[in-house]
Amino acid sequence: MPLVRAREIYRRAREGGYAIGGFCAENLEMIQAIVGAAEDTRSPLVLMLWQEDILAVGPGYLEHIARYAAERSTAPVALMV
Repeated sequence: MPLVRAREIYRRAREGGYAIGGFCAENLEMIQAIVGAAEDTRSPLVLMLWQEDILAVGPGYLEHIARYAAERSTAPVALMV
């Protein structure tokens, strides 16, 4: 599924009367676990990356992994960097 804009996820949640989980991922394993849980529960989510974590591993790495996971997810995922 392609990346979804956070505002679209929030709009659907408002209309549907449900909450959206927003999770900060620090590494590959966390990204996989968060996206996997969203798929298992068929729940949309906002995946967030903290600037300090991005800088710690090197710019581009976490963003690429998060985007890759989000685009292949069966659940709607928005990415906030």
